[in-house]
Amino acid sequence: MTEILRIRATWGVDGGKNYENFARWFPELKAKGYAGIEINVNGESDFLPDLPVLRKVCDDNGLEIVVQVVSHWPHAAGPRPVGLQPQQHAEYYRKQLEKAKELRPLKINAQSGADYWTLEESVQFYKATIEIDAELGLAGKVVHETHRNRSLFTPYATAHILREVPKLRITGDFSHHVVCCERLLDLGEEDKQLLTEIIPHVSHIHARIGTTQGSQCPDPSDPTFVAEKTFFDNLWTRIVRDWSKNNPGAPVTFTPEYGPYPYHAYNAVRDYSEVADTEGARLQNLFQATLASAN
Repeated sequence: MTEILRIRATWGVDGGKNYENFARWFPELKAKGYAGIEINVNGESDFLPDLPVLRKVCDDNGLEIVVQVVSHWPHAAGPRPVGLQPQQHAEYYRKQLEKAKELRPLKINAQSGADYWTLEESVQFYKATIEIDAELGLAGKVVHETHRNRSLFTPYATAHILREVPKLRITGDFSHHVVCCERLLDLGEEDKQLLTEIIPHVSHIHARIGTTQGSQCPDPSDPTFVAEKTFFDNLWTRIVRDWSKNNPGAPVTFTPEYGPYPYHAYNAVRDYSEVADTEGARLQNLFQATLASAN
């Protein structure tokens, strides 16, 4: 049966000096059933320091690494840089991948492109990324996230770009599409068709339940969010079945990517870290049951 690898986002967690906080935390993650971590290679002002140390801490705990990179504007902090074109993003993207390789990643998740570009500019950029990936020996390892502020910010843009760049692999974070479109994407035939086009390109899942007005549900166990939970569970299990059918022997990777405020509601009943862990365990069981029933 296809292996299910649950990955823990380090979002909101300080690694500490020489990653000492991670060294204390990672055995707990391993005990909870995580197969790896997902971490942004960008620090506050530069790349994270001492990446070989981080790799060793992960190796010591039997954890894989999914590395997060950007094609420009790390952390989307401060005013948006004006006038950045596809060529500039491609050059920055190359430098990010060169750094990410130091961590010997399982996969590389890229927040890439820009929502203000034309579709043609986005297509130009993603064609360049395919070439860069191959030149760096990373063909098939990089997945581009469906994310607000980036080129893949709506299902319409995503589907168009994938038609033009069919080799592109993506991280499906459909919470962003739901909030951008202000609707769950299982109501209209057009939306269903778009998802059918997109799903075969998903190589990594950011499994976060969102709502039509926010990209992170504060408590998926609350019956208030039953419609959202049903939509996302159905979508994710479709992705898992499709991946298992078309990529025999390759593991499914997913990250229950719940993060701190302002993603997480202020004064929420449950801590975002608890939500990530409980949702991750629930989804691992759901995905394993999905594959077992398909055999």
